[in-house]
Amino acid sequence: MTNKNDFIPDTRSGSMLSREFSVGRLRRLKKSDLEQFQLYRNDPVVGRFQGWEPMPSDKALDFLNEMESCPLFQNGTWTQIGISNLETDSLIGDIGIYISDDSLSAEIGFTLSSENQGKGIAYAAVQEAIKFLLETTSIEKITAITDSRNIKSTSLLNRLGFKFKFSKEVEFRGEFCLEYNFELLKI
Repeated sequence: MTNKNDFIPDTRSGSMLSREFSVGRLRRLKKSDLEQFQLYRNDPVVGRFQGWEPMPSDKALDFLNEMESCPLFQNGTWTQIGISNLETDSLIGDIGIYISDDSLSAEIGFTLSSENQGKGIAYAAVQEAIKFLLETTSIEKITAITDSRNIKSTSLLNRLGFKFKFSKEVEFRGEFCLEYNFELLKI
């Protein structure tokens, strides 16, 4: 019998994912997530500080199909995993993880629908994603980058134990802003 949080290989995609945490579940994105994915990804408040842009439904469906079947945590690529409601399994956000070419570091980013923010879900989901990443890869360092104006993201990274490393001025979507760079080392 397997534990609900066991990593289970999947011969079709290289790996699968279903990890429950106190207030949600991490799982693969899937084509049936399209409506919920588009709802929060098209919300200008949610997307204001994100590196992604909203996409038309046909492109979003292609993306969801790709993320449903691609191997998790491959060097030199981004993997997007879903955050879903524990009771309904409805998609409420996602976490992007980029693995470096040498597989020693990763970058993490996260998105959560407006109506699910402020409930501890992002904290618990990102914490579980970090735990999963460290258990299944050789990652020694995780980085995160956020706009200095994104107070919620900065606060979350601090609570998760990330350390501020440096800031730099960048142009983002036609605006100059201060970008904060954080780091979490494997202990």
